[in-house]
Amino acid sequence: MPSSISSSNDRLPAGPHGRMWIITIVVLLLLLVGVEWLWRSAGHEPSVVDDKNLWSQHRDDANKPKRLVLLGLSRMQLGFATDVFRERYPDWRVASLIVEGRPPAMTLKHLAEDEDFRGVVLVSLNRAAMFKSDSEGTVDNYGWFGQQSYVDYYEKDWRADKAVIRRLATAIQQRATIVHPKLSVRALVTAGIENKPIRPWYVQTMPDRSRKAHYSKSDMNARRAFMHNIIYEERNSVFPDPEPWLEDAKELAVWARQIEARGGKVFFVHMPDQPYGYMQRDPNQKKNYWDRFAALEGVHAVHFLDEPGLRYRDVDKQIPFDCPDYTHLDYADAVIFTGRLLDVLQQRGFLP
Repeated sequence: MPSSISSSNDRLPAGPHGRMWIITIVVLLLLLVGVEWLWRSAGHEPSVVDDKNLWSQHRDDANKPKRLVLLGLSRMQLGFATDVFRERYPDWRVASLIVEGRPPAMTLKHLAEDEDFRGVVLVSLNRAAMFKSDSEGTVDNYGWFGQQSYVDYYEKDWRADKAVIRRLATAIQQRATIVHPKLSVRALVTAGIENKPIRPWYVQTMPDRSRKAHYSKSDMNARRAFMHNIIYEERNSVFPDPEPWLEDAKELAVWARQIEARGGKVFFVHMPDQPYGYMQRDPNQKKNYWDRFAALEGVHAVHFLDEPGLRYRDVDKQIPFDCPDYTHLDYADAVIFTGRLLDVLQQRGFLP
């Protein structure tokens, strides 16, 4: 009587067709390995694709113990070196709720309204990010409601199956250069049509949503032109008087106090920048805006200009931190700055 348990060899492809399948798979794998080697030898690096699912994963993580929750925009995402933090606090993890180009007011509010949240929050803000726009319809989402769509997605659309898929995607993206969006088929075809070289992308996104900027890989003339025309000229050309601005900023302070009333901690930081444009138009802006916010009851804050270690790169306090594109730190400087910022946070009792 024939056995009901067949040999595992019976399930393998047999004959010429089976060998063809095996050869095809081997050739495909060798091709992928070859393309991966080609991109890496040209200076390209793997980079995680940041999206609302990855943000939501970190929002889940924010409520766990021994988490440093990061809020802010790209200055924090590029300027806070999370590997430096992990080296100093190996038992802690980072939950990054930063969104590039979108101020964090609604995320801070969301944490304040979460009765289960009692964590430690480090918030990066500047004058423009603290101004409440008149409506949710800001053109570039650079207003208080910039991160509202992320909060809404987390509350309405985030599910367990998406969490599993996101973790699998992250595992692949952090290891394989060939899945980088800048190296997609569409990007390669466009570059071929326009006869432009595929330069290594200067920003690398890590699984913890932090970013490492290597400006030596970037077209700095183009980057500086973008930051000047878009950020400084448009966002800072018209700005409210200090009084209405401060009334908006007071709400941020209220949300911080809500978190601290439950045993959490909230610390605000103004990251380094070189605001060559709007500082010339308003040289007293720090005194009229940030300093007044920092003086509010219950607010814990530091401006990089007030701490020599956060302002100067060298121990002799002669060389200021350089922002190659006027507003972000290169990763080499982010490593130094983060260590100094952690010193300040420890001295002020914000971190153990």
